[in-house]
Amino acid sequence: MPRVLDKDDVEKMVAHVESLRLSFDHEPEERNYTSSVLILSDAILSVRRKYKEVVQPIIDRIRNHKLHERSLEQVVQIIDERGAQYLMDLWQYQDEGRVLLLLSLSQRFLELKAELKIHDDLHLLKSWAQKAVPEDSKAFGVKGVGIATFQYLRILSGVDTVKPDVHLQQAVKDAVMRQYSDFDIITLVEATSRRIGVPARKLEYAIWKYYSDKAGLTKKCA
Repeated sequence: MPRVLDKDDVEKMVAHVESLRLSFDHEPEERNYTSSVLILSDAILSVRRKYKEVVQPIIDRIRNHKLHERSLEQVVQIIDERGAQYLMDLWQYQDEGRVLLLLSLSQRFLELKAELKIHDDLHLLKSWAQKAVPEDSKAFGVKGVGIATFQYLRILSGVDTVKPDVHLQQAVKDAVMRQYSDFDIITLVEATSRRIGVPARKLEYAIWKYYSDKAGLTKKCA
């Protein structure tokens, strides 16, 4: 279980966020998907990949081939019958590991679908995301899905939360001057978002953009 946060840490995080003079005018990159296939595809494709350069074009190809109109059962069947190469060709992206992860993730949600007795895939994801908490990621049971991807799945399914990444970790470290666990980072940033009156997803995106831009400038100057 995450520890109870020190109020001073929240205030330090608020002060740090205010010192960065972040812009909250831009919406986060995540889209308002109405397809369970797009939610799962985006989540597994986004791991350590640039969104606009890699993920966005693949999402567009999935739409062009109308794969997003398929059910999770149908996606599992397609991969089982046609093999991973079929999807890699459709994606125009050769990464068998991600196809197999999509397969495992789809199968896991089909298990949950049966357990929860929910008939619609999108309804299933939204219901799961609302009820899930970060600690559930430890027993989620899909190899390759850690806390960051788990949280991103919840975000893509409509929950106002954050996913811990290197930029969020650095922002917290800069604010409180010590390392936080991923679970405590989520709690701290969500508490900070409530304190300043900005949705957690918007706050996370603004922090990510600030630190991402800063890292880019550092590389150029090196």
